[in-house]
Amino acid sequence: MFFDERLGRGAPFEIGEESYAFAWLLAHGYRVAYLPSAVVYHPPLSRTAIEREARNSFTYWLLLFREFPGQRMNLVRFLTRRLRGKSLDWPRNPQEPGEIVSSSWRIKIKAAWSGLILFLRTPRPR
Repeated sequence: MFFDERLGRGAPFEIGEESYAFAWLLAHGYRVAYLPSAVVYHPPLSRTAIEREARNSFTYWLLLFREFPGQRMNLVRFLTRRLRGKSLDWPRNPQEPGEIVSSSWRIKIKAAWSGLILFLRTPRPR
């Protein structure tokens, strides 16, 4: 399996290459292990960066929705919970709510619109 070229830094969808690979592995019957010692640090984002990340998040969500039809109901439940400001069902460290989820509805709606346009304009890999 290769990483999807539409995902990651410098790609049309600047997000999710690791998560997509993880979802692909699960969808194809592989198993994964949780390592609590693995830590990723992301510095606080500027407003412009939050808007870009929100757009990328929405675009990525559309990609997952299209490419993993067996998980669509789970994706809809997850997105609905997060947009309503509900906490995750698993522990998150640190426990901040996340800049995108806690953003205004204006940012979320703008992200949904621009993310949809980006998604529709980006060709699928061959």
